[in-house]
Amino acid sequence: MEVTDNSVGDAPVLPALLDQIPADERIASVSGDGAYDTRDCHEAIAMRDAQAVIPTRKNAKPCWISAYWISASADFRGALPSSP
Repeated sequence: MEVTDNSVGDAPVLPALLDQIPADERIASVSGDGAYDTRDCHEAIAMRDAQAVIPTRKNAKPCWISAYWISASADFRGALPSSP
């Protein structure tokens, strides 16, 4: 569990929160509001083979990395840098 003050947004801590769940424990889906519609959040969710249930932000721009492609590509998983 991580507690932050109001100077830290929710989205930056999502990958670390998912890392707290054991790798062998299946995550079916992760839901959140539009603040979680970030590349890092989608990558972290896809790496756990989970479905992201997050509405697209109104100012969202298309990204060349799709969450489906990340979760479907075992080779790409090894290429992602590990979290600090």
